[in-house]
Amino acid sequence: MSLEESNRMLKKTHSQVLNYNKTYHVYLHEKCLFKNLSQEEFDVIWGRLYHSYWDGLTYSEVDIDEATLIDSSY
Repeated sequence: MSLEESNRMLKKTHSQVLNYNKTYHVYLHEKCLFKNLSQEEFDVIWGRLYHSYWDGLTYSEVDIDEATLIDSSY
C-alpha cells in the first residue's frame, strides 16, 4: 500500500470517528422534534422536512465528548 493510499484511509477513518461523535437535534418553532440523530438520519429527515416546514425549522449540532461519557458514573 502506498503512502498516499494509507493517508486517504486514515482521513476517511478520522472523518468517520468525527461523524460518530456528533449528533443532531431538529426543532420546529423551538420544539424538539428529533434528537440524537446520526449524520445519515439527519440528512434524510432534514431533507424531507425542510421542503414542507422551512419556516421555523432549525437544528443544532451536538459534539459528544467521549471522555465525559467514559467518566460518567451514572
